[in-house]
Amino acid sequence: MMSGEPIGWIREEKTDVVCISAVAPTNIIHARHLCAKLRKNFPDLKIIVGLWGNPEKAKKALAILRDCGANDVVTTVTEAVECTAKYLPIRFLPDILESTGPANTTVNHCTENRCLS
Repeated sequence: MMSGEPIGWIREEKTDVVCISAVAPTNIIHARHLCAKLRKNFPDLKIIVGLWGNPEKAKKALAILRDCGANDVVTTVTEAVECTAKYLPIRFLPDILESTGPANTTVNHCTENRCLS
């Protein structure tokens, strides 16, 4: 999906939460640009950035991505699911928990800044 395409899709689908997937370090620039664009168009949208590949780089990128509009920056799929669940209406929570399996049924690791493992 190109960086301009999500705007129309989010508007059409009335999306509450978006997860941007990026591989450090090269895609941080693209994630930052997309976060800023989404935040400008959707001030109430919850934006989660999955920064895969290097947790240390994620720590360094956290402030940059938050300044551009990300609500959370995560480094694992489990963290992404947990952070997504905290923003979704409760009616979606059973489906998310069922899809992550019994080992990952706690959804209390998220903070406002970053999901913790």
